[in-house]
Amino acid sequence: MLDVNRTPVTVPRALLETVTVPPRRWSVVLLPHDAKHLPRDWGDRYVICPGCRHRAPTRGHPLTLRCPRCGGVYSVGWDEFDLTAHAALPPALPTPGPTLRQRPVAR
Repeated sequence: MLDVNRTPVTVPRALLETVTVPPRRWSVVLLPHDAKHLPRDWGDRYVICPGCRHRAPTRGHPLTLRCPRCGGVYSVGWDEFDLTAHAALPPALPTPGPTLRQRPVAR
């Protein structure tokens, strides 16, 4: 059991990693399907600053990022981001926006 905002949450042990030192690189995180305080236009993932723990959106796969809060520049831990470890999690919310419809092709 983990305490998440004073609520006990059961998490499979296989999805947990215990570390003894804080991260030194941006952590890449999948956007939770029930995210309430993160903008939907961030897409399916975001990053967490190792210096101040600020959450920020990411586009593409940058090698380094500057934190908009603390100004620190850190590398991004893409090699630690494993989608297969998150396979049991529900999908993230879709990005809002217009949907494209295919027109029928005349033959």
